[in-house]
Amino acid sequence: MIKTNEKIEERAVEILSKITAFDKDKYDRKSLLEELLKFQEELRNILFNNEHADSADLRIWNVIDHLEKLNKDKGNIADDELKNVVKQCKCIGNMISILIAGVAGENKAYFSLQNISHYRKLLKNIELSYEDITSELDNIVVTKKGIFLIEVKNIRQDVLIDEDGNMYKKEKNDFVYDCNIWEKMNYKEQLLKIAVGKYLKDKKIHSILVFTNSNISVENKYRYIKHSFLGQLPHIIDEYEGNKIYTEVDVENIIESVKLNQSNKVYSPEVDIKRFKEDFAVLLATLEISEVRIPTSVEKPKFNILIAIRNILRRYGERSKNICRASEHLTEVL
Repeated sequence: MIKTNEKIEERAVEILSKITAFDKDKYDRKSLLEELLKFQEELRNILFNNEHADSADLRIWNVIDHLEKLNKDKGNIADDELKNVVKQCKCIGNMISILIAGVAGENKAYFSLQNISHYRKLLKNIELSYEDITSELDNIVVTKKGIFLIEVKNIRQDVLIDEDGNMYKKEKNDFVYDCNIWEKMNYKEQLLKIAVGKYLKDKKIHSILVFTNSNISVENKYRYIKHSFLGQLPHIIDEYEGNKIYTEVDVENIIESVKLNQSNKVYSPEVDIKRFKEDFAVLLATLEISEVRIPTSVEKPKFNILIAIRNILRRYGERSKNICRASEHLTEVL
């Protein structure tokens, strides 16, 4: 365990004063990513000088590497505490990666949808709620022919969707379960129908599962899910053969109705940020100030030649006895 002293405590307080991110308990999705990125920047600037951190484009994974090196240089004086902080750092890093990938995919789809030639209105990153169900809708397209719900997947692995709507991503040589994509998209359809309300004329939402990476393979065995790659998306909507059921006024009303029904739900980070700040500050202060631990040497057993010779003779004697017994038995048989 780390033994704190006055110098370590003073340094820990100083480190804490430099971390200003997450001054609230809960955030909406957009603000959560912004706060996570700010938090990451503050951590790296504490460990590295600001100029070096910016030029090297360091991330929280570099924070982990640096802490592990400091601990090793100090003779592993804080293994348990380091393990705890590293675990929380990885969780924060994964949250950042997932949110960034999601936003990147949604933006790619949104820009692709700008190429629709017909009259249309677009919405992106819309969060809707009804009772205990909350979900984020990546992109919504409203044309005179219908309402299109776009579910975006910004992934690099090959994908399999089975006959029951279960989606699997290929990891190495096996397909690993990700989610039931049909259930997920169905929830979003129902939420969108509720948000559109009285302006929904044909009681139908056209859902499309879109993959941003055209280099992956997608095998879709579920007949009720339509999927496409990003480049095909504008053409699918442009070439939809339905009748024109909405006027431009209807389209505007649908967009406004969805906006009015947006959820204001807020979220807490998966990590106890307050506790993490304290753990990080104490760990870093300890690694900076504590003296190097000199490992105690382990005394190797001394080689005793007499014991070694005795063991060899004993093994040789047992072997000789076995040979003699075998010879006597062979003589009796012959």
